[in-house]
Parts: sequence; C-alpha cells; structure tokens
Amino acid sequence: WTYFNRGCAYHRSNNFLPALQDFNWVVEHDDCNAHAYFNRGIIYARLGQADAAIKNLEKALQRFPANAHATNVVIPVHQAQQLIERLKLGQTDSSIFSILSSRAVSS
Repeated sequence: WTYFNRGCAYHRSNNFLPALQDFNWVVEHDDCNAHAYFNRGIIYARLGQADAAIKNLEKALQRFPANAHATNVVIPVHQAQQLIERLKLGQTDSSIFSILSSRAVSS
C-alpha cells in the first residue's frame, strides 16, 4: 500500500511520472488492483497517451467487482467508462477531465 498511496500523492500533486512508477510497481505486484489501473489510465490520458489510457481503464473495469455498490467502486467505474468513450472519439483536450474528481482515486 505504500507505493499505491505514494502514487496517489504524486498524482494529486500532478507529478505524473513518479506516480506512474509507483502504480507500475503496484500492478506488477498485484495485478488485481483496479484502482492502480484506473489511476494509471487517468495519468496516461493526461499525458496524451490515449491508447495506453484506454488499455489501463479497460483493465480497471475488468478488475472492479461487478456487484459492488460502494462509492469507491461505482464512481471510478462510471468515470472510466465515460473517459474511454471520449478517448475513443478522439477527445483529448483538457475538457475530457471534467468528469473526474481533482484527485487520484484511492481504495
């Protein structure tokens, strides 16, 4: 959890490359961590890497529990779906991030 939490702190302070490094470590050691994939997807989108963003957001959607109703799952699932749709439509300007909260999603 140390790497995940530090990645969230870096993400919130817009230090995207160190955040990516921490989230990379998390998914290498816990392939089921949906929130790490979600946060990594957001960062890739912010860096203009739409394909990597979509790939990570789709992995996050696959890993979030299908029957979960908790806010820490429902909100990122909805946001991931919306962001994927916008990225697939080629929308890469900063307005696509209006669907996101201003901070990284933590589990």
